[in-house]
Amino acid sequence: MHLYEINSSGDHLVHVVAHSPQEAVDLFVTWSAANDRVHSSFTVDDLPIDTLRPEQHEQVRRAFSAGLVGIAHFDEEIGWTFSPPIWQPLGDEEMPHLSSRGGAV
Repeated sequence: MHLYEINSSGDHLVHVVAHSPQEAVDLFVTWSAANDRVHSSFTVDDLPIDTLRPEQHEQVRRAFSAGLVGIAHFDEEIGWTFSPPIWQPLGDEEMPHLSSRGGAV
């Protein structure tokens, strides 16, 4: 897991917790579209968590451990909050079993 910083021209920085830069881009684009924002260009940078303040560092490490992905926001009063992705791919264990007639069992 990584913390990424996405900078779109003219907007504020957005932080994304993701497994890879591509996943961070996908999450950011989906989140932006859901919020009626379209970005013609943006940059994605890996943000080392050791550059965060100690209390921020610990919260992000716990998110990594929990496997959280999504848009991350920091608030001085409550710390980091995460907006999970609007879509979440199903893992193999979550796929419905299909009967011979094609319906879920």
